[in-house]
Amino acid sequence: MCHSNVKMANKLYVLGVCLCFLGMTAALGVRGFRPGWISSESRPMDPRTLDIVNSVKDGILARLTADDKTGIFEPISVKTQVTTGVNYYVKIKTGADRYIHVHLYRRFRSTSLVGIQTGKTLGEEITYF
Repeated sequence: MCHSNVKMANKLYVLGVCLCFLGMTAALGVRGFRPGWISSESRPMDPRTLDIVNSVKDGILARLTADDKTGIFEPISVKTQVTTGVNYYVKIKTGADRYIHVHLYRRFRSTSLVGIQTGKTLGEEITYF
């Protein structure tokens, strides 16, 4: 086999592996979202996502100030991003006209709290942070 044929075979192999990875990620990932892209639209909470948020609720509450702790903790909507795991960007109601945005990362069965943004409104879009 000449050198140029070997290079072409290597390129095709790498392309095939990438396509397989993308296909598997889409199949196993979050309903139809492209890997690496944050979903463009917020969607309502589903029972699985609600369980994920509640699994780190104590950690979220521990990072809030006294002003943000009103006794209300109501996850409203979520955006996702498929990476080597899944990033969840969640809007949570914490009081009358008070909201926070929470960034969670889930890989396999482990969920970690990445960040919190306070002082949000209901109409404010969830963005990457």
